Amino acid sequence: MRIAHYDEGLTWDDPNLRWGDPSYLLEPGDPGYVPPFSSPRKPRKNKTHMKRKPFLPDDDAGVLAVLIAVDTNLPGALATKYDITAPQLLRLRHGRYSYEWFMGANNIARQWCKSLTDAHASMSDGAPDVLTALPGLPLLPAVPTFNTPAVTAQYEPGFMDFFGRLAQSIKNHDNWEETDGLLLQIVGPEIGPPDEDIVPEVKFKYSPSGRPILIVKKMDFQGYTVSVARGAGAMTEIGFSTNREYEINLPLPAQGQFETWQVQVQYRYQNEPFGNKSQVIDIPVKWV
Repeated sequence: MRIAHYDEGLTWDDPNLRWGDPSYLLEPGDPGYVPPFSSPRKPRKNKTHMKRKPFLPDDDAGVLAVLIAVDTNLPGALATKYDITAPQLLRLRHGRYSYEWFMGANNIARQWCKSLTDAHASMSDGAPDVLTALPGLPLLPAVPTFNTPAVTAQYEPGFMDFFGRLAQSIKNHDNWEETDGLLLQIVGPEIGPPDEDIVPEVKFKYSPSGRPILIVKKMDFQGYTVSVARGAGAMTEIGFSTNREYEINLPLPAQGQFETWQVQVQYRYQNEPFGNKSQVIDIPVKWV
């Protein structure tokens, strides 16, 4: 087995993938390994290679909007098209309504906690006043029901893992069409080209040896080239990094001597220099 990384193109429903911290992937010879499906697959319709951002937003309101879109539009023809079962649709509906309930309940609970804290603090720093009743518990939203006959919403620990796998199974299906994904809101926004006027921001720290370690946001680029001028020397390209951090592995000054290294970086995109070069930064370097 080997460690699995989120950005290497693995799918939620891979039978050899074990999610955790860390996640790992079973390989041939490992107990429980499932060989790849060998029968020929039908070509997908409207297959696209457009790069997109993750479809789930970072905020609760955005996540709820996706859950509502899927829960509203998936039952019926699309569920049949993508082999989604009735139990899966029921789990989806429970998740949609319980997620929305928690959003309202959490907002009320946060406000109540603040008022409770304020009341407690007033015993120490408040102005003298008459006796006041202790705060009562907050009134939470009514537990939602859905369907006919009515079903009471319940929450499912690990629901978002189920939801991610459900969305991925739809996108991996032979009948997949991107128009369906847009309706269900399970495809993220397209990733446009980077800003041509971008200027890399460069920070630095020191390694234990005393050599500078550059810190540059990699973003959607292949990486960045690094150029250095030592003392009065010319600016020379010394390397390329695909990582956020890059240690400048040049010889240090002689013991007891200081030297200023001037450093400049530029992003690379589609195998070409891209955007503007960074500002030249001066880094003092000495023997450690």
